[in-house]
Amino acid sequence: MLPPQNGAEGETLEILINILIYSGSALMIYNIVRYGMFVNRSAGLERKNRKGGLIIVPLLLLIFFLVGYIGVGISGIANILIASILFGGSVFVFLLLAVMFSIINRIRETDRVLSSRYEEMSAQLSVMTEGALSALMVNLTADKISERSGEHLFESDYDHDTYSELLAARDAYIVDPNYKGSENSVLRREELLRLYQEGQTGVSEILLVRRNDGEAKFVQFEAKLTKLPVSGDVAAMIVERAYNDQIVRKTLLERVMMDQYDRIAYLVDGAYHELTSNEGKKEGLLFHSGSEDSYESLYLNYILPSMVWDKRSGTNPLRLSVIDKALESAEVYRVDEAFVIDGELKHKRLDFYRVDRSAKFYLMLVSDTTHHVSADIEEIAPEKNDGAAADEAAPAADGVCPAAEGPQTEKPAETVPQNDAPTGKTLHILLVDDNEINREIAEMLL
Repeated sequence: MLPPQNGAEGETLEILINILIYSGSALMIYNIVRYGMFVNRSAGLERKNRKGGLIIVPLLLLIFFLVGYIGVGISGIANILIASILFGGSVFVFLLLAVMFSIINRIRETDRVLSSRYEEMSAQLSVMTEGALSALMVNLTADKISERSGEHLFESDYDHDTYSELLAARDAYIVDPNYKGSENSVLRREELLRLYQEGQTGVSEILLVRRNDGEAKFVQFEAKLTKLPVSGDVAAMIVERAYNDQIVRKTLLERVMMDQYDRIAYLVDGAYHELTSNEGKKEGLLFHSGSEDSYESLYLNYILPSMVWDKRSGTNPLRLSVIDKALESAEVYRVDEAFVIDGELKHKRLDFYRVDRSAKFYLMLVSDTTHHVSADIEEIAPEKNDGAAADEAAPAADGVCPAAEGPQTEKPAETVPQNDAPTGKTLHILLVDDNEINREIAEMLL
Protein backbone atom coordinates (compact mmCIF):
# COMPACT_ATOMS: atom_id res chain seq x y z
CA MET A 1 0.00 0.00 0.00
CA LEU A 2 1.14 3.55 -0.75
CA PRO A 3 1.34 6.00 2.17
CA PRO A 4 -1.65 8.32 2.45
CA GLN A 5 -1.34 11.73 0.88
CA ASN A 6 -2.54 14.96 2.56
CA GLY A 7 -3.55 18.36 1.34
CA ALA A 8 -3.76 19.42 -2.32
CA GLU A 9 -1.50 16.64 -3.45
CA GLY A 10 -3.82 14.05 -1.89
CA GLU A 11 -6.91 15.57 -3.53
CA THR A 12 -5.20 15.56 -6.94
CA LEU A 13 -4.20 11.96 -6.51
CA GLU A 14 -7.72 10.98 -5.47
CA ILE A 15 -9.17 12.72 -8.52
CA LEU A 16 -6.68 10.90 -10.77
CA ILE A 17 -7.60 7.57 -9.15
CA ASN A 18 -11.30 8.18 -9.72
CA ILE A 19 -10.67 9.21 -13.34
CA LEU A 20 -8.73 6.00 -14.00
CA ILE A 21 -11.35 3.79 -12.32
CA TYR A 22 -14.43 5.35 -13.91
CA SER A 23 -12.73 5.77 -17.31
CA GLY A 24 -11.82 2.10 -17.14
CA SER A 25 -15.41 1.29 -16.17
CA ALA A 26 -16.76 3.30 -19.13
CA LEU A 27 -14.33 1.58 -21.49
CA MET A 28 -15.35 -1.77 -20.04
CA ILE A 29 -19.02 -0.93 -20.68
CA TYR A 30 -18.08 -0.14 -24.31
CA ASN A 31 -16.24 -3.49 -24.55
CA ILE A 32 -19.29 -5.31 -23.14
CA VAL A 33 -21.59 -3.62 -25.69
CA ARG A 34 -19.25 -4.49 -28.58
CA TYR A 35 -18.91 -8.09 -27.52
CA GLY A 36 -22.66 -8.32 -26.90
CA MET A 37 -23.30 -7.21 -30.49
CA PHE A 38 -20.85 -9.85 -31.68
CA VAL A 39 -22.68 -12.52 -29.67
CA ASN A 40 -25.97 -11.39 -31.20
CA ARG A 41 -24.56 -11.62 -34.75
CA SER A 42 -23.15 -15.05 -33.95
CA ALA A 43 -26.51 -16.48 -32.94
CA GLY A 44 -26.55 -18.57 -36.12
CA LEU A 45 -23.21 -20.12 -35.21
CA GLU A 46 -24.53 -20.98 -31.74
CA ARG A 47 -27.45 -22.85 -33.31
CA LYS A 48 -25.22 -24.76 -35.75
CA ASN A 49 -22.44 -25.62 -33.31
CA ARG A 50 -23.10 -27.45 -30.06
CA LYS A 51 -20.17 -25.55 -28.54
CA GLY A 52 -21.44 -22.23 -29.81
CA GLY A 53 -22.75 -21.37 -26.29
CA LEU A 54 -19.16 -20.90 -25.10
CA ILE A 55 -18.97 -17.51 -26.83
CA ILE A 56 -21.24 -16.03 -24.13
CA VAL A 57 -18.79 -16.92 -21.31
CA PRO A 58 -16.42 -13.96 -22.04
CA LEU A 59 -19.44 -11.64 -21.93
CA LEU A 60 -20.31 -12.83 -18.43
CA LEU A 61 -16.68 -12.35 -17.31
CA LEU A 62 -16.62 -8.80 -18.68
CA ILE A 63 -19.82 -7.98 -16.76
CA PHE A 64 -18.25 -9.44 -13.60
CA PHE A 65 -15.15 -7.26 -14.10
CA LEU A 66 -17.35 -4.19 -14.56
CA VAL A 67 -19.11 -4.87 -11.25
CA GLY A 68 -15.69 -5.07 -9.61
CA TYR A 69 -14.65 -1.76 -11.19
CA ILE A 70 -17.73 0.01 -9.89
CA GLY A 71 -17.39 -1.61 -6.43
CA VAL A 72 -13.79 -0.47 -6.10
CA GLY A 73 -14.73 3.03 -7.22
CA ILE A 74 -17.63 3.37 -4.74
CA SER A 75 -15.73 1.89 -1.78
CA GLY A 76 -12.82 4.27 -2.23
CA ILE A 77 -10.28 1.63 -1.23
CA ALA A 78 -8.29 1.89 -4.47
CA ASN A 79 -4.91 3.53 -4.68
CA ILE A 80 -3.06 4.74 -7.79
CA LEU A 81 -1.58 1.30 -8.46
CA ILE A 82 -4.92 -0.53 -8.36
CA ALA A 83 -6.59 2.20 -10.44
CA SER A 84 -3.85 1.96 -13.07
CA ILE A 85 -4.19 -1.84 -13.22
CA LEU A 86 -7.96 -1.58 -13.64
CA PHE A 87 -7.70 1.04 -16.37
CA GLY A 88 -4.96 -0.92 -18.13
CA GLY A 89 -7.15 -4.02 -18.01
CA SER A 90 -9.95 -2.18 -19.82
CA VAL A 91 -7.53 -0.94 -22.48
CA PHE A 92 -6.13 -4.47 -22.91
CA VAL A 93 -9.63 -5.91 -23.38
CA PHE A 94 -10.40 -3.13 -25.90
CA LEU A 95 -7.29 -3.92 -27.96
CA LEU A 96 -7.85 -7.67 -27.69
CA LEU A 97 -11.43 -7.33 -28.97
CA ALA A 98 -10.23 -5.08 -31.82
CA VAL A 99 -7.72 -7.72 -32.96
CA MET A 100 -10.26 -10.52 -32.54
CA PHE A 101 -12.95 -8.69 -34.53
CA SER A 102 -10.43 -7.91 -37.27
CA ILE A 103 -9.53 -11.60 -37.58
CA ILE A 104 -13.20 -12.62 -37.52
CA ASN A 105 -14.05 -10.07 -40.24
CA ARG A 106 -11.28 -11.43 -42.42
CA ILE A 107 -12.51 -14.96 -41.87
CA ARG A 108 -16.06 -13.92 -42.77
CA GLU A 109 -14.86 -12.12 -45.89
CA THR A 110 -12.85 -15.15 -46.90
CA ASP A 111 -15.89 -17.33 -46.26
CA ARG A 112 -17.97 -15.01 -48.42
CA VAL A 113 -15.41 -15.18 -51.23
CA LEU A 114 -15.22 -18.94 -50.81
CA SER A 115 -18.99 -19.27 -51.06
CA SER A 116 -19.04 -16.99 -54.10
CA ARG A 117 -16.25 -18.92 -55.81
CA TYR A 118 -17.89 -22.24 -54.99
CA GLU A 119 -21.21 -21.04 -56.40
CA GLU A 120 -19.38 -19.79 -59.49
CA MET A 121 -17.60 -23.10 -59.92
CA SER A 122 -20.88 -24.96 -59.40
CA ALA A 123 -22.52 -22.77 -62.04
CA GLN A 124 -19.63 -23.44 -64.45
CA LEU A 125 -19.86 -27.14 -63.73
CA SER A 126 -23.60 -27.02 -64.37
CA VAL A 127 -23.03 -25.33 -67.73
CA MET A 128 -20.22 -27.69 -68.66
CA THR A 129 -22.17 -30.79 -67.69
CA GLU A 130 -25.24 -29.86 -69.72
CA GLY A 131 -25.59 -32.64 -72.23
CA ALA A 132 -22.37 -34.28 -70.96
CA LEU A 133 -21.83 -37.99 -70.40
CA SER A 134 -20.26 -37.45 -66.97
CA ALA A 135 -18.46 -34.85 -64.86
CA LEU A 136 -15.87 -34.88 -62.07
CA MET A 137 -14.80 -32.19 -59.60
CA VAL A 138 -11.24 -33.00 -58.52
CA ASN A 139 -8.87 -31.45 -55.98
CA LEU A 140 -5.61 -32.07 -57.85
CA THR A 141 -3.38 -30.93 -55.01
CA ALA A 142 -4.91 -33.41 -52.58
CA ASP A 143 -5.65 -35.96 -55.33
CA LYS A 144 -9.25 -36.25 -54.13
CA ILE A 145 -12.56 -36.44 -56.02
CA SER A 146 -15.04 -34.07 -54.39
CA GLU A 147 -17.97 -34.53 -56.80
CA ARG A 148 -18.98 -36.93 -59.54
CA SER A 149 -22.14 -36.78 -61.62
CA GLY A 150 -23.67 -38.02 -64.85
CA GLU A 151 -25.65 -41.02 -66.01
CA HIS A 152 -22.74 -42.39 -68.05
CA LEU A 153 -20.04 -42.70 -65.40
CA PHE A 154 -17.86 -45.78 -65.79
CA GLU A 155 -18.58 -48.60 -63.37
CA SER A 156 -15.11 -48.26 -61.82
CA ASP A 157 -15.64 -44.53 -61.14
CA TYR A 158 -17.56 -45.36 -57.97
CA ASP A 159 -14.80 -47.57 -56.55
CA HIS A 160 -12.07 -44.94 -56.16
CA ASP A 161 -11.70 -41.76 -54.11
CA THR A 162 -8.40 -40.58 -55.56
CA TYR A 163 -8.25 -39.16 -59.08
CA SER A 164 -5.05 -41.02 -59.97
CA GLU A 165 -6.63 -44.40 -59.17
CA LEU A 166 -9.81 -43.53 -61.06
CA LEU A 167 -7.87 -42.48 -64.17
CA ALA A 168 -5.82 -45.68 -64.09
CA ALA A 169 -8.96 -47.81 -63.74
CA ARG A 170 -10.43 -46.18 -66.86
CA ASP A 171 -7.65 -47.63 -69.03
CA ALA A 172 -9.73 -50.78 -69.34
CA TYR A 173 -12.48 -48.88 -71.19
CA ILE A 174 -10.27 -46.99 -73.68
CA VAL A 175 -9.85 -48.79 -77.01
CA ASP A 176 -8.12 -45.97 -78.88
CA PRO A 177 -5.04 -47.45 -80.64
CA ASN A 178 -3.10 -44.22 -80.09
CA TYR A 179 -3.71 -44.17 -76.32
CA LYS A 180 -0.56 -44.97 -74.31
CA GLY A 181 -2.08 -45.39 -70.88
CA SER A 182 -3.07 -43.07 -68.06
CA GLU A 183 0.57 -42.56 -67.07
CA ASN A 184 1.09 -40.72 -70.40
CA SER A 185 -2.29 -39.00 -70.61
CA VAL A 186 -2.48 -35.21 -70.78
CA LEU A 187 -5.22 -35.51 -68.13
CA ARG A 188 -3.03 -37.20 -65.52
CA ARG A 189 -2.76 -35.34 -62.21
CA GLU A 190 0.91 -34.36 -62.50
CA GLU A 191 0.45 -33.00 -66.03
CA LEU A 192 -2.61 -30.93 -65.10
CA LEU A 193 -0.74 -29.41 -62.15
CA ARG A 194 2.20 -28.58 -64.42
CA LEU A 195 -0.04 -26.97 -67.03
CA TYR A 196 -1.74 -24.82 -64.38
CA GLN A 197 1.66 -23.66 -63.05
CA GLU A 198 2.51 -22.60 -66.62
CA GLY A 199 -0.63 -20.46 -66.78
CA GLN A 200 -2.95 -22.75 -68.75
CA THR A 201 -6.54 -23.08 -67.54
CA GLY A 202 -7.88 -25.75 -69.85
CA VAL A 203 -6.92 -28.86 -71.81
CA SER A 204 -8.77 -31.60 -73.66
CA GLU A 205 -8.19 -35.07 -75.09
CA ILE A 206 -10.24 -37.02 -77.64
CA LEU A 207 -10.26 -40.81 -77.32
CA LEU A 208 -12.16 -43.82 -78.65
CA VAL A 209 -13.93 -45.30 -75.62
CA ARG A 210 -16.16 -48.31 -75.07
CA ARG A 211 -19.07 -47.12 -72.94
CA ASN A 212 -21.03 -49.15 -70.40
CA ASP A 213 -23.55 -50.15 -73.08
CA GLY A 214 -20.75 -51.81 -75.04
CA GLU A 215 -20.76 -49.25 -77.88
CA ALA A 216 -17.46 -47.67 -78.91
CA LYS A 217 -17.68 -43.88 -79.21
CA PHE A 218 -15.34 -40.97 -79.62
CA VAL A 219 -15.36 -38.96 -76.38
CA GLN A 220 -13.86 -35.56 -75.62
CA PHE A 221 -12.42 -35.26 -72.11
CA GLU A 222 -12.24 -31.55 -71.26
CA ALA A 223 -10.58 -30.23 -68.07
CA LYS A 224 -10.98 -26.69 -66.71
CA LEU A 225 -8.38 -25.69 -64.11
CA THR A 226 -8.75 -23.19 -61.26
CA LYS A 227 -7.46 -22.48 -57.75
CA LEU A 228 -9.60 -22.95 -54.66
CA PRO A 229 -9.82 -19.98 -52.30
CA VAL A 230 -8.39 -20.16 -48.77
CA SER A 231 -6.58 -23.49 -49.28
CA GLY A 232 -5.01 -22.45 -52.59
CA ASP A 233 -5.37 -26.00 -53.90
CA VAL A 234 -5.58 -26.52 -57.65
CA ALA A 235 -8.92 -27.98 -58.76
CA ALA A 236 -10.12 -29.41 -62.06
CA MET A 237 -13.59 -29.78 -63.54
CA ILE A 238 -13.42 -32.70 -65.96
CA VAL A 239 -16.31 -33.28 -68.35
CA GLU A 240 -16.89 -36.01 -70.95
CA ARG A 241 -18.84 -35.28 -74.11
CA ALA A 242 -19.82 -37.43 -77.07
CA TYR A 243 -17.64 -36.47 -80.04
CA ASN A 244 -18.74 -38.70 -82.90
CA ASP A 245 -20.48 -35.90 -84.84
CA GLN A 246 -17.46 -33.60 -84.50
CA ILE A 247 -15.13 -36.34 -85.70
CA VAL A 248 -17.31 -36.83 -88.80
CA ARG A 249 -17.31 -33.09 -89.53
CA LYS A 250 -13.58 -32.83 -89.01
CA THR A 251 -12.99 -35.76 -91.34
CA LEU A 252 -15.35 -34.20 -93.87
CA LEU A 253 -13.43 -30.94 -93.82
CA GLU A 254 -9.87 -32.21 -93.66
CA ARG A 255 -10.12 -35.31 -95.83
CA VAL A 256 -13.18 -35.52 -98.05
CA MET A 257 -13.45 -31.81 -98.88
CA MET A 258 -9.72 -31.31 -99.23
CA ASP A 259 -9.70 -34.00 -101.93
CA GLN A 260 -11.89 -31.62 -103.92
CA TYR A 261 -10.46 -28.23 -102.92
CA ASP A 262 -7.03 -26.63 -102.76
CA ARG A 263 -8.07 -24.33 -99.96
CA ILE A 264 -11.04 -23.58 -97.68
CA ALA A 265 -11.22 -20.12 -96.12
CA TYR A 266 -13.72 -17.41 -95.26
CA LEU A 267 -13.95 -13.63 -95.55
CA VAL A 268 -15.49 -11.29 -92.99
CA ASP A 269 -15.75 -7.68 -94.20
CA GLY A 270 -12.63 -8.11 -96.32
CA ALA A 271 -10.54 -9.89 -93.67
CA TYR A 272 -9.16 -13.26 -94.85
CA HIS A 273 -9.17 -16.30 -92.53
CA GLU A 274 -7.92 -19.69 -93.67
CA LEU A 275 -9.55 -22.86 -92.32
CA THR A 276 -7.50 -25.55 -94.04
CA SER A 277 -5.45 -26.05 -97.19
CA ASN A 278 -3.44 -28.58 -99.18
CA GLU A 279 -0.21 -26.65 -98.66
CA GLY A 280 2.65 -29.13 -99.00
CA LYS A 281 0.34 -31.84 -100.36
CA LYS A 282 -0.43 -30.39 -103.80
CA GLU A 283 1.53 -28.33 -106.30
CA GLY A 284 0.31 -25.36 -108.27
CA LEU A 285 -1.61 -23.64 -105.46
CA LEU A 286 -2.80 -20.11 -106.17
CA PHE A 287 -1.27 -18.63 -103.00
CA HIS A 288 0.51 -19.70 -99.84
CA SER A 289 -0.94 -20.29 -96.37
CA GLY A 290 -0.50 -17.47 -93.86
CA SER A 291 0.79 -15.09 -96.52
CA GLU A 292 -1.92 -12.44 -96.15
CA ASP A 293 -4.57 -11.39 -93.64
CA SER A 294 -6.87 -9.48 -96.00
CA TYR A 295 -8.47 -10.44 -99.28
CA GLU A 296 -7.37 -7.16 -100.91
CA SER A 297 -3.67 -7.90 -100.32
CA LEU A 298 -4.24 -11.48 -101.45
CA TYR A 299 -5.84 -10.16 -104.63
CA LEU A 300 -3.06 -7.63 -105.34
CA ASN A 301 -0.10 -9.89 -104.51
CA TYR A 302 -1.23 -13.28 -105.83
CA ILE A 303 -4.47 -13.30 -107.81
CA LEU A 304 -3.98 -10.29 -110.09
CA PRO A 305 -0.30 -10.90 -111.05
CA SER A 306 -0.90 -14.55 -112.02
CA MET A 307 -4.38 -14.21 -113.56
CA VAL A 308 -4.69 -14.54 -117.35
CA TRP A 309 -7.09 -11.66 -117.79
CA ASP A 310 -7.51 -8.94 -120.39
CA LYS A 311 -8.31 -5.55 -118.83
CA ARG A 312 -10.33 -4.70 -121.93
CA SER A 313 -12.81 -7.45 -121.06
CA GLY A 314 -14.24 -5.37 -118.21
CA THR A 315 -14.11 -5.43 -114.44
CA ASN A 316 -11.98 -8.15 -112.89
CA PRO A 317 -14.44 -10.76 -111.58
CA LEU A 318 -12.29 -11.42 -108.48
CA ARG A 319 -12.21 -7.89 -107.15
CA LEU A 320 -13.71 -7.71 -103.68
CA SER A 321 -16.19 -5.01 -104.68
CA VAL A 322 -17.44 -7.26 -107.51
CA ILE A 323 -17.80 -10.21 -105.11
CA ASP A 324 -19.71 -8.03 -102.61
CA LYS A 325 -22.05 -6.80 -105.33
CA ALA A 326 -22.68 -10.30 -106.69
CA LEU A 327 -23.49 -11.74 -103.27
CA GLU A 328 -25.94 -8.97 -102.42
CA SER A 329 -28.54 -10.76 -104.51
CA ALA A 330 -27.11 -14.26 -105.00
CA GLU A 331 -26.23 -16.93 -102.44
CA VAL A 332 -23.28 -18.22 -104.45
CA TYR A 333 -20.77 -16.55 -106.76
CA ARG A 334 -18.49 -18.69 -108.97
CA VAL A 335 -15.44 -17.60 -110.97
CA ASP A 336 -13.55 -19.85 -113.41
CA GLU A 337 -10.28 -18.33 -114.60
CA ALA A 338 -6.82 -19.29 -115.85
CA PHE A 339 -3.63 -18.49 -113.92
CA VAL A 340 0.07 -18.80 -114.63
CA ILE A 341 1.56 -20.50 -111.55
CA ASP A 342 5.23 -21.53 -111.45
CA GLY A 343 5.44 -21.12 -115.22
CA GLU A 344 2.49 -23.42 -115.93
CA LEU A 345 -1.04 -22.58 -117.00
CA LYS A 346 -3.52 -23.65 -114.32
CA HIS A 347 -7.29 -23.33 -114.30
CA LYS A 348 -8.84 -22.48 -110.94
CA ARG A 349 -12.42 -22.26 -109.71
CA LEU A 350 -13.24 -19.92 -106.82
CA ASP A 351 -16.65 -20.36 -105.18
CA PHE A 352 -17.92 -17.77 -102.70
CA TYR A 353 -20.89 -18.79 -100.53
CA ARG A 354 -22.75 -16.06 -98.69
CA VAL A 355 -23.06 -16.80 -94.95
CA ASP A 356 -24.17 -13.37 -93.71
CA ARG A 357 -24.92 -10.44 -96.02
CA SER A 358 -24.68 -7.63 -93.46
CA ALA A 359 -21.30 -8.79 -92.13
CA LYS A 360 -20.00 -9.58 -95.64
CA PHE A 361 -19.27 -13.05 -94.32
CA TYR A 362 -18.44 -15.44 -97.20
CA LEU A 363 -17.12 -19.01 -97.37
CA MET A 364 -14.37 -19.22 -100.00
CA LEU A 365 -13.53 -22.52 -101.74
CA VAL A 366 -10.62 -22.74 -104.20
CA SER A 367 -10.36 -25.80 -106.48
CA ASP A 368 -8.17 -26.81 -109.42
CA THR A 369 -10.08 -27.47 -112.66
CA THR A 370 -7.05 -27.80 -114.98
CA HIS A 371 -7.66 -31.49 -115.62
CA HIS A 372 -11.34 -30.95 -116.46
CA VAL A 373 -10.65 -27.98 -118.75
CA SER A 374 -7.91 -29.88 -120.58
CA ALA A 375 -10.24 -32.83 -121.10
CA ASP A 376 -12.93 -30.53 -122.48
CA ILE A 377 -10.47 -28.91 -124.91
CA GLU A 378 -9.32 -32.29 -126.18
CA GLU A 379 -12.94 -33.31 -126.69
CA ILE A 380 -13.88 -30.12 -128.56
CA ALA A 381 -10.75 -29.99 -130.78
CA PRO A 382 -11.76 -32.85 -133.21
CA GLU A 383 -15.21 -31.30 -133.66
CA LYS A 384 -13.63 -27.96 -134.64
CA ASN A 385 -11.27 -29.62 -137.12
CA ASP A 386 -14.16 -31.48 -138.79
CA GLY A 387 -16.16 -28.25 -139.02
CA ALA A 388 -13.25 -26.34 -140.55
CA ALA A 389 -12.75 -28.99 -143.24
CA ALA A 390 -16.42 -28.83 -144.17
CA ASP A 391 -16.29 -25.05 -144.49
CA GLU A 392 -13.31 -25.23 -146.86
CA ALA A 393 -15.05 -27.79 -149.06
CA ALA A 394 -18.29 -25.82 -149.40
CA PRO A 395 -18.35 -22.79 -151.78
CA ALA A 396 -19.25 -19.40 -150.37
CA ALA A 397 -22.95 -18.75 -150.80
CA ASP A 398 -22.64 -15.20 -152.04
CA GLY A 399 -19.04 -15.25 -153.14
CA VAL A 400 -17.96 -13.68 -149.93
CA CYS A 401 -15.36 -15.35 -147.72
CA PRO A 402 -16.40 -15.36 -144.06
CA ALA A 403 -12.94 -14.14 -143.10
CA ALA A 404 -13.49 -11.05 -145.23
CA GLU A 405 -16.09 -9.84 -142.83
CA GLY A 406 -13.29 -9.01 -140.38
CA PRO A 407 -13.14 -9.61 -136.62
CA GLN A 408 -16.21 -8.90 -134.56
CA THR A 409 -15.73 -6.66 -131.51
CA GLU A 410 -18.04 -6.18 -128.56
CA LYS A 411 -18.04 -3.47 -125.88
CA PRO A 412 -16.90 -4.87 -122.51
CA ALA A 413 -19.64 -5.35 -119.94
CA GLU A 414 -19.74 -3.00 -116.96
CA THR A 415 -21.78 -5.26 -114.77
CA VAL A 416 -20.84 -8.17 -112.56
CA PRO A 417 -19.46 -11.03 -114.71
CA GLN A 418 -22.01 -13.76 -115.16
CA ASN A 419 -20.50 -17.16 -114.39
CA ASP A 420 -22.08 -20.53 -114.27
CA ALA A 421 -22.44 -20.31 -110.49
CA PRO A 422 -23.96 -23.11 -108.44
CA THR A 423 -27.20 -22.57 -106.64
CA GLY A 424 -27.64 -22.45 -102.88
CA LYS A 425 -28.52 -26.16 -102.98
CA THR A 426 -24.90 -26.93 -103.84
CA LEU A 427 -24.05 -26.30 -100.19
CA HIS A 428 -25.78 -29.58 -99.38
CA ILE A 429 -22.94 -31.35 -101.17
CA LEU A 430 -20.44 -29.69 -98.85
CA LEU A 431 -22.19 -30.16 -95.52
CA VAL A 432 -25.89 -29.97 -94.71
CA ASP A 433 -27.06 -26.37 -95.07
CA ASP A 434 -26.00 -22.76 -94.47
CA ASN A 435 -26.53 -23.00 -90.72
CA GLU A 436 -24.43 -26.15 -90.54
CA ILE A 437 -21.56 -24.34 -92.25
CA ASN A 438 -21.92 -21.46 -89.82
CA ARG A 439 -21.69 -23.82 -86.88
CA GLU A 440 -18.74 -25.66 -88.40
CA ILE A 441 -16.81 -22.43 -88.93
CA ALA A 442 -17.63 -21.26 -85.42
CA GLU A 443 -16.42 -24.57 -83.93
CA MET A 444 -13.13 -24.37 -85.83
CA LEU A 445 -12.63 -20.77 -84.73
CA LEU A 446 -13.18 -21.68 -81.06
